[in-house]
Amino acid sequence: MSRSNLVMVPILLLAVALMVPMNVRSANSQLVGLVCLSTSNSGSCPSPPVTFSSQVGGQISVSVLVQGSDSLYGFDITLLANHNVLKPVSASLAGGLLSGGSIIGECFGGVLEAGYGCLGNQTADTLEFAAIGPLQYFTHAPTSGLLFTATYNVTSSIATPISFQIGCHPSSVIGTSTCVNFGNGTPYPPPETFQAASFIPPDFTISANPSNLGTVTTCFKGCPTTTITVTGVGSFSGTVSLSASAPSGVKASFNPASVNVPQGSYATSTLTLTFTCPLGSPPVTVESQQGSLNHNTYITWNSVKC
Repeated sequence: MSRSNLVMVPILLLAVALMVPMNVRSANSQLVGLVCLSTSNSGSCPSPPVTFSSQVGGQISVSVLVQGSDSLYGFDITLLANHNVLKPVSASLAGGLLSGGSIIGECFGGVLEAGYGCLGNQTADTLEFAAIGPLQYFTHAPTSGLLFTATYNVTSSIATPISFQIGCHPSSVIGTSTCVNFGNGTPYPPPETFQAASFIPPDFTISANPSNLGTVTTCFKGCPTTTITVTGVGSFSGTVSLSASAPSGVKASFNPASVNVPQGSYATSTLTLTFTCPLGSPPVTVESQQGSLNHNTYITWNSVKC
């Protein structure tokens, strides 16, 4: 069979499978559901923004959920993510609404992994997964739960969106060509909206408050202080060391000199600056480091009273 003919197989099979005249419902009674990406396989879509995070060499599992949809028994969904950052590894119906059903098409980057073929709009950045439930099986409206789980290897520490391919006709996302297509055995497939996500590599930010000390005076006691805040980004957690590069006449001391940042949170340190004259020009550079990650923030002043 030629490649062009093979590509048509899943389209035809899915079209037939999704149009079987069973339990026909009126289009006027249809619910509008939400298809979303989640870090959890629970039946509820998370509030945006939704982020995935892992270090290079790790993996992320993307749960594709539906929430509040009309009844269905099949789908064809294509995810879109930068293949230079996220490389598809697997897709599975396990634990989902159609668990025990049949895979019509499973394609990574346009390459057939299982089923009968791939849609023609696949690229290096796509993961297509199409399936139908067991024979005569329909979900009950309103339908909420896991459709499938896609697993990716993380190959780069670059932030990138995770969304849905476009260029699919028909689409359950009314008025668009978004590659989310559901079937319920009627000429009126369940209408859906969708919610995308993003991949954010583990990292941290650093800030100083205040970052400008105004007019400073030479001091030995009661010297100005500023609060250094280190905030985790993505799934970051760990110990961040702090140091400072200061001009002549300025001594910097941290309490503590390193901070432990819990995942999804932040940690602080107090920086005390002692001034003596003659005084060099600002700024003081506050340096932070954890492994290969490093970031700086700066502290300035307007004038000095010696």
